[in-house]
Amino acid sequence: MEAWMVAVIAAGASAVIGTIFACLFYRVGYNRRKRKAEAEIGSAEEEAKRIRNEGLKLAETSKKEALISAKEEILK
Repeated sequence: MEAWMVAVIAAGASAVIGTIFACLFYRVGYNRRKRKAEAEIGSAEEEAKRIRNEGLKLAETSKKEALISAKEEILK
């Protein structure tokens, strides 16, 4: 086999292997970014729930305070 044929075969094999690795690393990176984004969304949703529950508790407390104040005004 001549040297130029070996060089062509080696170049073709390198191109195929390079393409395979490029596809593999692309997929790994895609999955990593996807998991990170899903985790950030999950934590944002948890924070939104916490803020909402805190607001509901504050509203309930304010409502009770207003009712007590109104009852005190009525009794005066």
